[in-house]
Amino acid sequence: MQEADGDREACSVHEEEQQITYQGCTANVTLTRCQGFCASSVSFNTDTLQWETRCGCCQPLSTYEKQLSLPCPDPNAPVHIYAIHRSVTVLGPFFFFSLAKMEDSRSGKGGISSRTVAY
Repeated sequence: MQEADGDREACSVHEEEQQITYQGCTANVTLTRCQGFCASSVSFNTDTLQWETRCGCCQPLSTYEKQLSLPCPDPNAPVHIYAIHRSVTVLGPFFFFSLAKMEDSRSGKGGISSRTVAY
């Protein structure tokens, strides 16, 4: 797992209790989610004259399936299968480049115009 910056929590697995109801049958289950800080930055590269955006993404690394049989009077009630996150990771960094066009400040057309290209 990646370390967090400052007070931000690193990307990790979080559990939450949820109530599932299907055809009048109800059960409490523990579900998981990926959550946490993923580093990102934007900087201007003076060599390429491009804005460079780097960003990570908190994603599941491994999961397993869990079966849920709802307590129903109907013996033919279906068994539900859902995924539980075993571990997570920060994917990336993903790079996005904004192509910048420098304007001649002597002509009165100052500033930078750009368009974004994702890789």
